[in-house]
Amino acid sequence: MSLLKIIAWTDRAGDLRRKDALDFAYLLSTYEKIPRVTDILYGDDTQVMERYDWDITQSSAHLLGQHTHSIAQDNTRSEIAGFVKGEFGERSPESLIDEMCAQRMDSQYERNKQLLFAFLTGFGISIESR
Repeated sequence: MSLLKIIAWTDRAGDLRRKDALDFAYLLSTYEKIPRVTDILYGDDTQVMERYDWDITQSSAHLLGQHTHSIAQDNTRSEIAGFVKGEFGERSPESLIDEMCAQRMDSQYERNKQLLFAFLTGFGISIESR
């Protein structure tokens, strides 16, 4: 589902992609509710949790990125990397973060930015702090 939403967001016109952004934000913020995800994060290997200072939501977004990467084909991985590099013009990571906000609030923008960056890091894409 995460692959579908992020690729759909990069493909659609501006007036149609907001729902994909909101759905993607939902996935990032609720992946932790899956019992297996919680078991992994609190299991023997807690490196992801330590990396994000024990923030379960950010850690689960990272794990979602890892899981997404594991099922993505090479061309899909390349497309997501191109998105992060800005190859889609106005459909930039910053635009996605903005459209992930249900309401235009700075705190929500910053949290969505953290979750997207955790997802992308888990996906294996090195991103600079913006």
